Amino acid sequence: ATGSWLRKTEVSAGKDTDRMINERELAVVALTDITSGSYNNIALRKILRGADKSVSRSFVTELVNGVIRNLIYIDYTLSVFVKSGVKRPFITNVLRAGAYQLLFMDARSAAVVNESVNIVKKRGFGDLSAFINGVLRNIERTKNDMPLPEKGTARYLSIKYSCPEWIVEYWLNDMSFDEVESMCAANLTKPAVTVCVNALKTDRLSLIKILADEGVSGAPLRGFPNAVIMTKTQDISKMTVYKDGLFHVMDSGAMAAVDIMDPKPGDTIIDACAAPGGKSFYCAEKMKNTGRIIAIDKYPRKIDMLLKSADTLGINIIEARTADSAAVDPSLENSADALLLDAPCSGLGVLRKKPDIKYNKTMDDVIALAETQRALLSACASRVKPGGTLTYSVCTVSRAETRDIADWFAQNFNFELENIQAENFINSSEIRQETIEENYDDMLVFNTFSYSDKCVALLPHQYDGDGFFIAKFRKA
Repeated sequence: ATGSWLRKTEVSAGKDTDRMINERELAVVALTDITSGSYNNIALRKILRGADKSVSRSFVTELVNGVIRNLIYIDYTLSVFVKSGVKRPFITNVLRAGAYQLLFMDARSAAVVNESVNIVKKRGFGDLSAFINGVLRNIERTKNDMPLPEKGTARYLSIKYSCPEWIVEYWLNDMSFDEVESMCAANLTKPAVTVCVNALKTDRLSLIKILADEGVSGAPLRGFPNAVIMTKTQDISKMTVYKDGLFHVMDSGAMAAVDIMDPKPGDTIIDACAAPGGKSFYCAEKMKNTGRIIAIDKYPRKIDMLLKSADTLGINIIEARTADSAAVDPSLENSADALLLDAPCSGLGVLRKKPDIKYNKTMDDVIALAETQRALLSACASRVKPGGTLTYSVCTVSRAETRDIADWFAQNFNFELENIQAENFINSSEIRQETIEENYDDMLVFNTFSYSDKCVALLPHQYDGDGFFIAKFRKA
């Protein structure tokens, strides 16, 4: 149940999906779609769009994402009781959904088993009712005594934390066993919703108070001066405070890249891979909406969405261009005071938000993406003014896309790697501050595992955000 399972299974979800009102059934259909190759977020959006209004969308989302996050462990558990495998993908996903509820959710076992049996009966698989019943009841009886591979091995981490073994082994090349285990465990947690305060319209304390008026809890994320963690959220796009442009959704790691880039009012900035726009928006806010931001992306639809969001936020200094930043563009030569390249990457830092990534990536993908990153850096180097800076960031934990890329660029281009591991990047075990009182200094506070003395690597288990790598270079 590891590696290529997403690419090999086929959908056999049955009929009458338009008449489903049961949350567990909806989750099974979504899981069957995902395990046939659909993206997690797309499958969920599709199945919930047509769901009855009485359906708990949060429960369906939690069940689907929970199964995908913990899939390897769930399939390992199922293999103990289903020796010959299951031929029908829909039935496999009924068992997966039931097993997740028994293993990880505070769900009544009788309800889980009965609902799972009812789903297969409704779908015309009544002859498998006893089988479903038996497997799930066996899991309930033995869930606290499941034997695991030998502790201290990559296989142990892979099974316990549902992370493909090749990824675990890759991380173990650079980190201790305990560090990798902590990161694997963090990747199974539900991510917080982090937003960036639009400093052109409000401040963090005011935003938190406004959110409270809308029934949403907000807390400042210590060390990230414009970050707010939101809990008890509703549909963000329907919130008045969102429609008024008082914030935009943005992970704290991406904010850190902009903070390290340090754009100033009046600067000319290039955001080389700009969509969905958060980095450009945060730059504009830090620049007090003065200067020039050239936001580049390959896809016209994403550029249109970026400009629409900028208008909502009250930002008017963004010049959006549809282009490939890896292509030569003489018009941009020596034009940027600062350039930010948040490059396409393997995404191994965002497994909490996009758990399906870990089953769809291989080491070949990592190698190919590193080549893409080198091509982008090669093209972007000429766009920075002498004395200007180039900040490189990726949302991954992958040496080939981080330290190796930073070393390669510093060795082959007329740029010097700056030391961003300064004294004000201090360690702190207190990451969230669960109060709206800002009684601490808004310093950059990173608990970091550093790939080198001069770069910053943010890891999911060390702060409340995605895995991120950031390197800053200055052009001679």
